Amino acid sequence: MNRRCISLCFVFLFTTSMIGQELPRGFDKDELSKMPEYLTEVSNYTPLHHRSQLPGEVRSMAEWEELQGLIISWVNSYKEIQAEIVKATIGQCRIIIVCTEKDAVKRYLTSKGIQDSDQIQYVVGKYNSVWVRDYGPNSVYSNDVDSLYFTDWIYNRPRYQDDTIARQLSKSLNLPLLETNSIPNDLVHTGGNYMSDGLGFAFSSLLVMNENGPNNSFGFSNHSEAEVDTIMKNYMGTKTYVKMKTLPYDEIHHIDMHMKILDEQNILVGRYNNNVADGAQINANVDYILSNFKNTFGKPFQIHYIPMPPAANGQYPNTNGDYRTYTNSVFVNKTIIVPFYEEKYDTIARRIYENLLPGYNVVGIDCNKIIPSLGAIHCITKEVGVLDPLMISVDQCAPFINVDLEHDRKVTAIVKNKSGIEAVWLYYSEDKEQSTWERIRMERGNNDYYTATLPKFDSIMFYYVEGIALSGKSISRPMTAPDGYFTTRAMVSSSSHNLDNATKVQIYPNPANAITCVDIQSSFTQKTKVYIYDASGKIVMTLYDGLELPVSQKLFFNAKSLTPGTYYLNIQKDNKCRIEKFVVIH
Repeated sequence: MNRRCISLCFVFLFTTSMIGQELPRGFDKDELSKMPEYLTEVSNYTPLHHRSQLPGEVRSMAEWEELQGLIISWVNSYKEIQAEIVKATIGQCRIIIVCTEKDAVKRYLTSKGIQDSDQIQYVVGKYNSVWVRDYGPNSVYSNDVDSLYFTDWIYNRPRYQDDTIARQLSKSLNLPLLETNSIPNDLVHTGGNYMSDGLGFAFSSLLVMNENGPNNSFGFSNHSEAEVDTIMKNYMGTKTYVKMKTLPYDEIHHIDMHMKILDEQNILVGRYNNNVADGAQINANVDYILSNFKNTFGKPFQIHYIPMPPAANGQYPNTNGDYRTYTNSVFVNKTIIVPFYEEKYDTIARRIYENLLPGYNVVGIDCNKIIPSLGAIHCITKEVGVLDPLMISVDQCAPFINVDLEHDRKVTAIVKNKSGIEAVWLYYSEDKEQSTWERIRMERGNNDYYTATLPKFDSIMFYYVEGIALSGKSISRPMTAPDGYFTTRAMVSSSSHNLDNATKVQIYPNPANAITCVDIQSSFTQKTKVYIYDASGKIVMTLYDGLELPVSQKLFFNAKSLTPGTYYLNIQKDNKCRIEKFVVIH
């Protein structure tokens, strides 16, 4: 490789070339055979500048944390999509455009009504493709919130210029670079196959072992799983590393094509019917997660579903349809950018995002042109964290709680800033529309954990956490507060108890997609109510409200009237209740 190709002009923002490269996200023709030579070459790169040594423990930034910039690599083939990304980003942070012809990009953006500003910066460099998610640098922090570093893996495509982008950005942004390209820390990896909660809990598909495990297909980076975990711990701060089976119809095996971590507790998962495309394996992977892992705070993950729509011709990936996905989205501070395809499906996707992420500006961008190349919005963007993060990670209350139990009402947050923390506040309200919120000062415990307990409430409670650093910096979680918030709902009342074990409840089919039966086996001698709540705690349907149910009662509802996602059936009788979870798919 001609190493002079990376001695280029650097500015804060990278733009990619205008020559219209259209390399797919997967392997192009003949690329697979070039991998052994490429991997040998990249392991012998001469550093552009002195490679940084590991600073001790590092923490990988979660995607919903505060950003100073969002990187794109400009290509003429997808300039319409990229212009829309620029438009959605500049109100939130800098857009960092990697390009070869800065003036040409500026002219095109101007033609789209996007004027040049300090929020748009260009870095002139060389690269091969648009897929900066996969080859771009990963933002990590030393000591959780101290110095910002870039971590760069070996790109899993034989594209030499793409693989040097992290070095170019490290130089132009004056950020130290950590690299995994030399033995014993050599690691082939890709950004689309990695997600983290910002606390050391990470997900990938088993592609990471197929490319790095013993006897892997590349003949390079031969590691045991324990060795891969160690490299990820040292360079990404990964403490728990979940690796799921690859999907048969996802050619690239990147998890961002079917899942999205929304926060420390909630995961959005693409939903096919079980007999369509990757539906069965996705369901098996979700079962694997829920059966074997708890989140960083020791609680089960909350799984929410979003449809995986068919291609324009009605076909799914198992019948040669495009791999349309809504999980391939990107957080940009208080905005989330989502791939869109057709209005009848997009409307549902928007509603799901708005329900799960209240307060966020949901921006949809037409991705029909790019999705045949096996990627969308997340695939062509990469986050750059801020230099001075105020980290807040919240251990949320369960969606439904027994308000009599103080433990159920306790909110815990990890709050850190390198200047120290002045105060942490828990804001709460039973009416999110009111202009003022009550607040409680959260008390500091061990290891930067802060706790406070919500007061008892009758029905639903909205809350958020604000952290204030000694430097004066402040931020909230959710970042969109008070327009955004977390939610918990009382099971029934302040004197609620579970229904006795003699009460049997069955919902079928589950997942539900049409007429659905709720089979209740019990004798209720007092007033009974049967409600359906959505994931935000809102009542969306009343199935029964009367004096008495017979010993055996079947109630029916049409799931087609509900947006796909997670729901809760709540049976209330006297001062007792029963809650059952079910899923709606279309």
